[in-house]
Amino acid sequence: VDATSTEANNIKQRIAKVWILLNGSTFASTDDFNVSGVTDNGTGDYTVTIDTDMGSASYCAVIDPARGSGDAVLGVNIHTRAAGSLRIETCRDDSTKTDVANVSVAIFGDS
Repeated sequence: VDATSTEANNIKQRIAKVWILLNGSTFASTDDFNVSGVTDNGTGDYTVTIDTDMGSASYCAVIDPARGSGDAVLGVNIHTRAAGSLRIETCRDDSTKTDVANVSVAIFGDS
């Protein structure tokens, strides 16, 4: 495929520019791509710092907090979205913030 073609540009748009499997209990990356670090902002509150910034804060972030045995239903809130970082909060079904053993994050958009 010619790198300047419409098809090549469409393929580029479908590729995750950032992804991480985060251990929210230890605040460490299990595996990642284009992530320079993770900050623990408190219980259930994490900032993922992007190594090579996105083109803007207008990107799609897909987040999945994997539940362990006995975990209540969990939700995720995007606290702050910036070209160079994404701050997320994980919570129980009663909205109490909680650390989660595995949180998957993927970011799609223009880099």
